[in-house]
Amino acid sequence: MHITLSVTSELFEARFSWEMVSEIVETPTAWYLLLGKTQAYPLPKELMTEQQQAEFTSFSTWLKSTRATA
Repeated sequence: MHITLSVTSELFEARFSWEMVSEIVETPTAWYLLLGKTQAYPLPKELMTEQQQAEFTSFSTWLKSTRATA
């Protein structure tokens, strides 16, 4: 399965494959996509609508479950 995450703002654009994400850690204010042992990519919740947050939560749960069964 190949899924690409694309994040765009006024200041930057980032794209990477979900295969690079080793873990997703959720805090009250953000999700942190861990890229190996030394890098993390923050996704601040305040920049998302409630619907986008719900969609990301569902996607994150689905992604974790697919990796658990792989």
